[in-house]
Amino acid sequence: MPTVDMRINKEKRSDITGDPGNIQLEIGSVRKNLGTTNADLQRRQQINELYSNGATNIDSHGYQDNADPQHPAKIKFYLDEGLVNINTMTLTYEIEPFRAYSRAIEGGGALVDSTSAGGAVVKSTSSGGGSTQTSSSGGGTTATSSSGGGVATSTQSGGGTTQSSEAGGDHDHLVFREVDSSGPVRTLRYQGASSGGILELMGSGGNIRTAGSSGNHSHSVSIPSHTHNFNVPSHSHDVTIPNHQHTVNIPNHTHEIDIPAHAHQITLPDHTHDIEHGIFELSRRPSTVEIRVDGNLVPITDVRGRDIDIIPYLATDSSGKIQRGTWHEVTITPNDLGRITADIISRLFIQSQIGGTF
Repeated sequence: MPTVDMRINKEKRSDITGDPGNIQLEIGSVRKNLGTTNADLQRRQQINELYSNGATNIDSHGYQDNADPQHPAKIKFYLDEGLVNINTMTLTYEIEPFRAYSRAIEGGGALVDSTSAGGAVVKSTSSGGGSTQTSSSGGGTTATSSSGGGVATSTQSGGGTTQSSEAGGDHDHLVFREVDSSGPVRTLRYQGASSGGILELMGSGGNIRTAGSSGNHSHSVSIPSHTHNFNVPSHSHDVTIPNHQHTVNIPNHTHEIDIPAHAHQITLPDHTHDIEHGIFELSRRPSTVEIRVDGNLVPITDVRGRDIDIIPYLATDSSGKIQRGTWHEVTITPNDLGRITADIISRLFIQSQIGGTF
């Protein structure tokens, strides 16, 4: 039977008084000598010294929710006072379609004013004009309704006396005018103004007039009260319309429609909608985002980012170190409805000098 040299590393007796011969031995490699054991002890001591100063830990803050320009994604995380160092802190995010979990909600009805319109003058499509002929007419003679005739009395006049304009002054009247004469003393013949009989006189000639003037005078005209009667016999009127047609000439023109400023009112009666539960995603998604860390703008607008270093944008104290014992916030604001999936991964060096070992 071959013999193998092994080193006894540990021995154990379960009952040293009652059964001292029952020994359990732990054997190991013979090549592992005292120097190897000493090296292991030194390495363990170095590890213990290192852990007594602290250790690096990985922390992660995940976020998933809908967002829009008025309601950005807000990722808040707390940095403890006992934090020794912040080795790294990175942001990874992606914008997905907006997600809803129902399709209808209850509506109570309302009176809604639509957006008011400012009014305008709108020009319609221009028309080229032209001459349009109506349907031709065959003409004919048309009798109006017959009239029964009658006697019509005009408005009654009250009569009265009217004085004419007054004559302009003195004058005389011609009685006889000369019609013939002969010789120095001749016989003169005169005839009345109304071509009456002839009067023969001896004299020197000339017309015979009245001896004096008749003086100023005026004329008065008396119109008695009276009426006028018109006798209209029974009759009818015939209108003869010859064969003819009408032509309408429409010149080139446009129409303008004036729409004054106005608003529309829409009445929605009280009603309800059935709610359809499910997961529904919007067909569009945001095209850009705005990222801020503790209010500081990060110059990245892409809809997805990976391992973005946000340490330079964290709020610091008066000594320039990142603030401890306070909340920090990362906001991601899309330019449209969207769903944001983000993760902040931190490598933090901490010390375990407080608390117990629970």
